[in-house]
Amino acid sequence: MNRLRPAMYRLAREVAEQRAEFAASSHLTQAHGYDGDRLALDLRGAMAEAFVSQEYGIEWDGVRIEGDWTEPDVGWVDVRSTSYSNGCLLLHEDSPEGRIFVLVIIPETAPWASLWIPGWCYGREGKLPRFWRDDVRSPAYFVPQSHLHDPTTLLEERCLVP
Repeated sequence: MNRLRPAMYRLAREVAEQRAEFAASSHLTQAHGYDGDRLALDLRGAMAEAFVSQEYGIEWDGVRIEGDWTEPDVGWVDVRSTSYSNGCLLLHEDSPEGRIFVLVIIPETAPWASLWIPGWCYGREGKLPRFWRDDVRSPAYFVPQSHLHDPTTLLEERCLVP
């Protein structure tokens, strides 16, 4: 477990506020059936992205506010987060199979203080029939942490990603 540095938290907060404001002014609906607090969702996502940037030394400025949502979140990877310590990495039908997805755990209590990365996988590795769930609000692939690659191997994979 590690802390999100104060400067990275401030950047994540600023990015989240900008994303939420853009979504509201553009009348964007939330993806995958989410109907909760938009700012809280954007803050969790930005914090996870900032943490991946911090832990792996990958440049991130959160600029995807109005940008191309087909681009990776941080460098060459997409980031997913959950507040459950044993939570799964969620992939959707439209998650690119050739992209790397990193899971970040952000506990509900003191989320800036104890984040961790249980692992990562390629979209194709997680989009397996056995991980598919349609008994939830938004059907998705729920990739268990036991199926993820060791987080220390992510940077080795960089040279293999086109």
